[in-house]
Amino acid sequence: VTANINQAGKRALFTFAGTTGNSRVMRITASTINGGYLVLQRPNGTARQSCYFGTGTTTCAATTLDATGTWTVVVDPISDNTGTGNVALT
Repeated sequence: VTANINQAGKRALFTFAGTTGNSRVMRITASTINGGYLVLQRPNGTARQSCYFGTGTTTCAATTLDATGTWTVVVDPISDNTGTGNVALT
């Protein structure tokens, strides 16, 4: 999916169904956002993992899901950064 953040202070959120014990890797490619964080949030809203990204491609370390339910991937630019990026979860 494409994250299109065209206003400072905004974030992009994408949800998926996850099961305890499954492994997932977050990735952003073709990013024009000059710095931010990819955050993997548990169904209860707490962060399970985050990693810094910049322009280009960033792949976060694999993480094992520790809850079953609807998880959220958050694209959270730093400060007033804007731009686009292709987000994948494998």
